[in-house]
Amino acid sequence: MSATGFLRQHVETALALGLGLLATLASLFLPPWQALERRGLDALTVLAAPGESSQPIVLVAINEESFEALKLRWPWPRGTHAELLDRLALGGAAVVAFDVLLADASDPQEDEAFAASIRRAGNVVLAADFTYAETQSARLWKRTEPLALFTDAGAVSGLATVPLDPDQFVRAIPGEPDAFWRQVVKILQVRVPSLAVPPLPEAGAMIRYLGATGVHPVVPYHLVLAASPEELKGAFEGRIVIVGRDLRAAPELGMAQADLFATPFIAEAGGLQSGIRIHATIVENALTGAAIRPARPLAMLLAN
Repeated sequence: MSATGFLRQHVETALALGLGLLATLASLFLPPWQALERRGLDALTVLAAPGESSQPIVLVAINEESFEALKLRWPWPRGTHAELLDRLALGGAAVVAFDVLLADASDPQEDEAFAASIRRAGNVVLAADFTYAETQSARLWKRTEPLALFTDAGAVSGLATVPLDPDQFVRAIPGEPDAFWRQVVKILQVRVPSLAVPPLPEAGAMIRYLGATGVHPVVPYHLVLAASPEELKGAFEGRIVIVGRDLRAAPELGMAQADLFATPFIAEAGGLQSGIRIHATIVENALTGAAIRPARPLAMLLAN
């Protein structure tokens, strides 16, 4: 082989390797590759899910059964939430987190009753959220906080908005400094100083789902109101309690639509999952260190 031919062969090889490297790097950031990566992650999530919880987390569900039992129109009176909170405190709940946006003033006596219950409990997280608003000049998303009366009484505001992937699935752990799950963990650490918590999920971490349904115990809202002190302690003592909607059908038009989400278990669960189930999973990921760390592009390249 001539020197020219030898040089040409090596230049062509180098170009081929370089183009292959560029194609691999580019594929990591192109939507088709990302979509394939997401589906692969979903499949692995379903296969690896333990199907059970290892943490003391209980869900208090605002569900069809409770709507039927209480015969109340939504939104429910704040005095009813006050009664629920008092009973959870009687049961010894470590943290009570309401995944319900309580931003507007209602009947003053009802609001004062709930504020008093918050003050007595001393361990309450209330959801903040991004809500859509239209004005004459703009359409925008704005952050909506709980009623100041409730935060003045000691409730901690936690942003309950969950990020959606382009396919509208929930896979990412919210990264805000005051995310709902972070506030739950912070209060738990105050209430249980001896609790050892691993490093919290880093930016870009993804949810490690535990299963389709039945992972965390669920107590319908109305049953908490009717339970005996002994039953309350048996169900809630020392536990993280997340209160919120867990509906399959909306008792009132549009009420449930915004709190149901697609997850990797959409087929196994028979549909969408409620926000309280997702928040419970994120809190558990934080307490166990089980969140999925995103692979770095270079690490993914070297693994190929």
